[in-house]
Amino acid sequence: AVFTEIDAVCRTFAEKEKIPGVVVGVVEGGELRHVTALGLADREASRVVTRATAFRIASMTKPIVTTAAMMLVEQGKLRLNDLVSTWLPELKNLKVETAQGDVDLVRPLLVHDLMRHTAGLVYAGGTKSERIRKLYNELNIESREIDISGDEMLRNLGQIPLAHQPGTFWEYSIAVDVLGLLLERVAQQPLDD
Repeated sequence: AVFTEIDAVCRTFAEKEKIPGVVVGVVEGGELRHVTALGLADREASRVVTRATAFRIASMTKPIVTTAAMMLVEQGKLRLNDLVSTWLPELKNLKVETAQGDVDLVRPLLVHDLMRHTAGLVYAGGTKSERIRKLYNELNIESREIDISGDEMLRNLGQIPLAHQPGTFWEYSIAVDVLGLLLERVAQQPLDD
């Protein structure tokens, strides 16, 4: 019954052109239980999606990193309510920018804030704060021109106030990038491993 519901939702999205095409696989107990391939891989050429259709990954690294985090939670190596500063002490003394000046955090930054984009972090190009945008760019937080190490990025990020109190506002951001660096420390191995 759940597979029928998955198919129906995918079909609705494809028919209403919310998405051009989709491939969904359900794995349970290490066994592929269900696959759905619907819609178009290329609208202009009317090429239909198949199980073998390749998709660009782009920001899909975010759910992959979050899935890796949940695997560490399942293994008991990480908790959703862990303080981020436990693993990333560079972020221990963060402040929050307000109209009245920078203020202390009302509550600590937690792992689940990184997963949910409620950490108070931003992307330089999307933030409303000119000051935070300038600091992100000056300190090369997003490595736009020159690559910097994760450790250097965290040291620099620890100098910049958050745009919002943790847990209070959703903003698409570098939060999952920071989560990836946290996972490297928890697992004591590079993220791609």
